[in-house]
Amino acid sequence: ALDTEGGIYLPSDGDTVSDPEEVGDVSAPRDTDGDGTVDAADRDSDGDGVSDLEEAGDLDPLTPPVDTDGDGDPDLRDRDSDGDSLNDLDEAKFYGSYPLLADSDRDGASDAQEIAAGTHPADPGSIFAVKINSTTSGQTKLSIPTITGLEYTLQRRAALGQGQWQTVPGFENVPGDGSVQSFLETPDGRNYFYRGVIVNRLNPVNP
Repeated sequence: ALDTEGGIYLPSDGDTVSDPEEVGDVSAPRDTDGDGTVDAADRDSDGDGVSDLEEAGDLDPLTPPVDTDGDGDPDLRDRDSDGDSLNDLDEAKFYGSYPLLADSDRDGASDAQEIAAGTHPADPGSIFAVKINSTTSGQTKLSIPTITGLEYTLQRRAALGQGQWQTVPGFENVPGDGSVQSFLETPDGRNYFYRGVIVNRLNPVNP
């Protein structure tokens, strides 16, 4: 809609993004999600389940819409607004994560990594961690919480930031069953740093 006093094209669909920004080429107006409704009249231009009003970034139609992941496509035309490799619609409806933040719970693991690991991307208390304890006989006990459908490999190295990670013999591609699985190392296990590697064959993002 044209504001004849200020000469500004106001948003026709009430999403705080100006019509010229949403229309693009007037001879072929944008219809990002291909639903038959041009973006200037569509309150969810990319059909990702997050409204253009929310993805615009602010309430001023004169400012350009936000591009969270900096890929050149503003969020309202980007189905993966935060660049975490998860579709915004899936994040909003299925995963419970925030589509405009790559690490919804700010726990250091991206939403995609958490989905691959089987943890909840919006719960900072839902984490994957290897627990290390010692037995009364002096052995090193390593425990990993597992999820059915995933596979787990234990790796170790002598220095935290140096050398190659080596797979712990006997604990490679171990199928998860929903329990906490443990593995006993020899007493010298206390001299190593450990990590767990998750194999998610449906969503192979390595956390």
